[in-house]
Amino acid sequence: MGDVEFAENAEPRESKRRSGETDPQPAATSTNSRKERPKSGAFRSNAVKRQSYHQQHINRRNRQVAAGRSQFGGMLSSDMAIVQLANLKKQWVTEMKQINTQKKRMKDIERNVTELKKQEKGLGVKKANARIAKLEDHLDKMTGLVMDETRERENAEKDVRTLTEEVTKYSKLYEDKCHRVEILVNEKISLERQVLEKKRTFDTMIKEQEARLNAVEEELYGLDEALKRDNMVRNRINDDKKTIESVLDKLRDLQKK
Repeated sequence: MGDVEFAENAEPRESKRRSGETDPQPAATSTNSRKERPKSGAFRSNAVKRQSYHQQHINRRNRQVAAGRSQFGGMLSSDMAIVQLANLKKQWVTEMKQINTQKKRMKDIERNVTELKKQEKGLGVKKANARIAKLEDHLDKMTGLVMDETRERENAEKDVRTLTEEVTKYSKLYEDKCHRVEILVNEKISLERQVLEKKRTFDTMIKEQEARLNAVEEELYGLDEALKRDNMVRNRINDDKKTIESVLDKLRDLQKK
């Protein structure tokens, strides 16, 4: 049987079918299968590329976490905590997908190791052992990557729990503030009603006082007019009195004559 290649090195079957090519059938156990097996240099290059990619992913993840902590350091507001919680959940889903992909690759490697062990007689024990050693080394590297991804997932879950607690805390504070605001609003409405009632009472009192003032002013005006009339009558009386005295004086003069 021929070697089973990695998913990274294998060309997709759909592209071969579109181009009209057919999948090569693995030959029976033979020593000519070494032509189909990828070279050790290519295998090592792919492993280094994968390791470099995952190391870059880990470094990028660490930078994102550090940037997030510096950006949202100290006391978090409710909105910031919710946004960061959503971002961590997205990262957690992405990391879980990557872990599942790594597990699938590990299963492919284990399957290749099993097949190579079965092909030891056809390929030669020495070459098969060398290939198995490379695959086992790659399997160890993949296992380390999976462990790193698992560790990152655990850290992300811890961050999610911390942010959930903070969101709960700020939600409770927000509810308390809303309750306090509701109490203050009710007090404001009550005070506004009291002020309105007092304003109505004062308006009524002012109208009554204005009515009384108008009545007093009218009464004063009437008294003033009556006083003017009295003065006029008094003046006429005084004039008449003077006239009478003058007439009496004349009569006295006539009597003397």
